[in-house]
Amino acid sequence: MTTDQARSYRLTRPDGLGFFRRHSVTQFALGCLAIGLGLIVTVVNVIGTPSRIGLGIIGLAVLVLSVGRTHAGEDLLDVVRPTSRFLWRHLRHRDRWAALLVPFRGDALPPLFAGITLVDLEPAQAASSRLGRTGLIVDRADGSVSVVLRVHGEGFLLHDPKDQDDRVASFGACLASLARAESHVTRVAWSQFVAPSIGDDHLDYLHATQRDEPDVLMRDAYHDLVDETLFGARSSEVLITLSASLDVRQTAERRDGHRKKASNQERLITAARQLIDEAGLFVAELQNAGLSSSGPLPAGAIARALRERLDPGTRSSLSRRGRTLVDVLGLVTPDNGFPLGIEEHARSVRTDDCWHRLLRVAEWPRSAVQADWLANFLCEREVTRSFTVIFTPQSRRVARRQTLAVATRVGANIDERETKGRRVGAEERRAQFAAEALDEELEGGAEMELVLGLVDVCATSEAELEQASERTRQLAADVGLELRNVELRQGEALLASLPMGRIVLGRAK
Repeated sequence: MTTDQARSYRLTRPDGLGFFRRHSVTQFALGCLAIGLGLIVTVVNVIGTPSRIGLGIIGLAVLVLSVGRTHAGEDLLDVVRPTSRFLWRHLRHRDRWAALLVPFRGDALPPLFAGITLVDLEPAQAASSRLGRTGLIVDRADGSVSVVLRVHGEGFLLHDPKDQDDRVASFGACLASLARAESHVTRVAWSQFVAPSIGDDHLDYLHATQRDEPDVLMRDAYHDLVDETLFGARSSEVLITLSASLDVRQTAERRDGHRKKASNQERLITAARQLIDEAGLFVAELQNAGLSSSGPLPAGAIARALRERLDPGTRSSLSRRGRTLVDVLGLVTPDNGFPLGIEEHARSVRTDDCWHRLLRVAEWPRSAVQADWLANFLCEREVTRSFTVIFTPQSRRVARRQTLAVATRVGANIDERETKGRRVGAEERRAQFAAEALDEELEGGAEMELVLGLVDVCATSEAELEQASERTRQLAADVGLELRNVELRQGEALLASLPMGRIVLGRAK
């Protein structure tokens, strides 16, 4: 009797080795500038001693900036820009914002959300009228349009390892379908939100259906059971955001036979139709992976999802409002999904009554893992948080070029060590193996995705936020993830973690 062995997965991409390891072209140029200043100070004797000392200090500072690293492992050059931006915003008091004491309007969004609009695409404007209203996230600052899908999956942990591997392979095929050359999708964001479960629905149902003279002992015993169950119950929601570029090359035919450039509205509708078609194909692919989705959400549902993530304390009140006539009449507009107050700090950001701390995945597991390796982290029972993974599809041509560059650097570094009689360590051997395996996968027809992981920890106070953050780091470390604070960029990271399709902070056009 034979048993199927569970497949192992390696998630760490090979790093570039050699002299350029962890160093960009900008850092290399700054290093050359620092060396040039050092040569000028050493060789040129025409200038005076104070000037030479000043140039030497400048050269040393440039050299430290080019190769220095923080205690968290980040390059100093990558920290300079967010630090200067944060200080400039703090000096101008732009790190705090509050809505005016007037009815909240969509053109009065917080600065972080500048350029973002939630609209509904009517069935007559969409390519297919079967979907009903489709909510669109139009981002003029990022030049993109996005749709949001709510995804459900059941029983993954109950399946045997072979079925789990099959489902993981099917989900990988879903992502690979978006990396084809003719695909219009530029980003895919998978976001899981975990929070305490709300039992108001069940309690209201019991109150509405109970008998006129219920059994008191039976009723009290059942209520005690419900209270005990809801104490540790958690609710989980998974949203997938598909984004496409608004830069659509389209021309419209005029009556005189000439062609003119499409208007912004025409470009938006064209990009939305293309994105909706891609979303339909993606939903069909998700079914092969054991996941179900009803299609793109309307703008009101997107706004509610944003509100629950920005201020989880409002979930119970939103749940009660959702069962009243208010939602039926459409009085809950998409603009209500945005916060009424934002307060940015170096290591946290506050939206309304909720404190957020954004952590990024700095290291994925270095050892091989199985399909259910994230189960303990995703099934969090104490902390309210969201876990977002952003995939950026890469064309096969770009992926092959990047893989060839990495393999060349790795091979050159190993050859240099062997020529000089130095020891070739495990890091170099593992990088060479990973580069060769990636090349084989691309040659076999696989696609490559660039991955970014963000964790948003929520709490009602700063003290609770510290405890929840440490708890989240510990849980992540147990599954092989290393989480680090997003220093001085908490607002931008919060925006990227939301199901809105935004990655970078831009200026509205």
